[in-house]
Amino acid sequence: MKRSLMLIAIFMVTSFIVFGQSITVTSPAAGNEWIISSTHDITWSKTGDMNEFVKIRLFDRTGTIRVLAIADRTANNGIFRDWTIPSTISPGDYIVKVKTVDNAVEDDSGVFSIRREVLEEIPSINVTSPSSSSRWERGRTKTISWTKIGTMDSRVKIHLMNEAGTSEVLAIIANTPNDENHPWPIPGTLSAGRYRVRVQTLDNRVTKNSQIFNITTLPTITLPESTVVETRRVLPESSGPVIRVVYPNGGETLTRGSRVEIRWECVDGFNPPRIKIQKNGRTIREYGPSRLYPVPSRGGYIWPWFVPSDLAPGSDYKIRIEKGDFSRSNDKSDNNFTISSDLNIEVVEPRGGGLVATNGKIIRWRAGGVEGNVNVHLQRADGRGGDQLIRSNVPATPSHFLWYVGALERAGTIISRENYKIIVSSADGSVSGESNSFQIIVPTLEVTSPGSGRKRLEDTLSIRWNNSPGFHGNVNVILEQQRERGTFTEYQTLFTNTHDKSLSWRIPPDHGLDPFPTGRNYRIVVRSVRCPNLIIARGAWFEVR
Repeated sequence: MKRSLMLIAIFMVTSFIVFGQSITVTSPAAGNEWIISSTHDITWSKTGDMNEFVKIRLFDRTGTIRVLAIADRTANNGIFRDWTIPSTISPGDYIVKVKTVDNAVEDDSGVFSIRREVLEEIPSINVTSPSSSSRWERGRTKTISWTKIGTMDSRVKIHLMNEAGTSEVLAIIANTPNDENHPWPIPGTLSAGRYRVRVQTLDNRVTKNSQIFNITTLPTITLPESTVVETRRVLPESSGPVIRVVYPNGGETLTRGSRVEIRWECVDGFNPPRIKIQKNGRTIREYGPSRLYPVPSRGGYIWPWFVPSDLAPGSDYKIRIEKGDFSRSNDKSDNNFTISSDLNIEVVEPRGGGLVATNGKIIRWRAGGVEGNVNVHLQRADGRGGDQLIRSNVPATPSHFLWYVGALERAGTIISRENYKIIVSSADGSVSGESNSFQIIVPTLEVTSPGSGRKRLEDTLSIRWNNSPGFHGNVNVILEQQRERGTFTEYQTLFTNTHDKSLSWRIPPDHGLDPFPTGRNYRIVVRSVRCPNLIIARGAWFEVR
């Protein structure tokens, strides 16, 4: 009996000693985002007597798979300094485990993220057409196409270059919108050979050459013996037309304000045609032939057409395409098609991915039949949290503007790495469209100086702050004053639109018409100029005596 009581007493004492020991990991904390190759301190607190050394490990988010031995043996003093995250670490969610080397006491951090730095888009152009497989023929009209990334000049110039891309052969166009395509009627006098196309912004900051491609002569066509020779052209003597309308050819419904492609087949499509829109047999719109260049596509030709928003709705429309005065050089839709008054909005950018809050991004949409203004909102992709207004009363056409991603017309909450979408709606709310979902990545600011404590008039304070990777743009530095009952107000703007992260400010002396108020608490506030309601940091309160 006595032996049993003794064992129980020993167990209770031992348990008391063990349960009195603990480690609490304080950094990284749950929700932190650390960047690969950045450096951080791992910190913890401890209570009770325990081994004077610990080991530190990186585990997956479940704590079951060890990823990396950060330290095999380091002092149990609450801090492991300057751990640089290896570039070999895969982005994802992890925990840090701190354990005494005798395995008696341990603790896990909260789940935090390791990710790669999100860099601001560098403006660039990629010429997609012509490509290395292109064989463009003299005398035909071809479309030069390119894609663009980042913010750049809104207009470009296009040149035909030699095969090496070092010297100009021909100025295709000196000034045209940077809208990612340009129809080019290839001169019939141009020598056949190998070339490149250069697309360059007017300010010369962004340039790109195409791949090497071939320009060839038109193929020779042998016509049947029974041909009719006219004064202006040679036509095959057959019952079918030289031109045949493919779309719209009858039965289709087109929406006012929408973009459609008029398509046709033609023997000599390289000559610009004349396109007529007819309602009940009467021509009400006419395009070309000047500056109307069809684009070759799948053995035929296309011409992009924005259906005018002022066309009367109806089911008695036809397209007529003319190439000359001969019956077989003209054709029209076989049957009537319909033009509808239905309205639509299609948001085409942003297309997805991750956007840094201080970067600029083009919001672009197509407004089919929508007149007047539209409103542009930000909304969480899951539909929770309501809409946040980005810009109101934007003209429906032109249908784009540059948005600094974190900037809202009225202050609202944006959650970093949450999925969002853009909503564009008509002024009366009757029609709207939405973009693909995308993430907003919110950089952070941290005021590191001045610290708390008492300051005196005429003291010079060192103002310093840090920002997380991905932050772009300048900041405003503001002095806040604490008021009664825990309220505070902006007392003075110290620096505006600055990118310096270390500044000096001298507290004014106690004289003059407006002496600096003493006996009050103050703190430094740093706000992003681009996103003042989203990216903001406040320092510690200090007292001025």
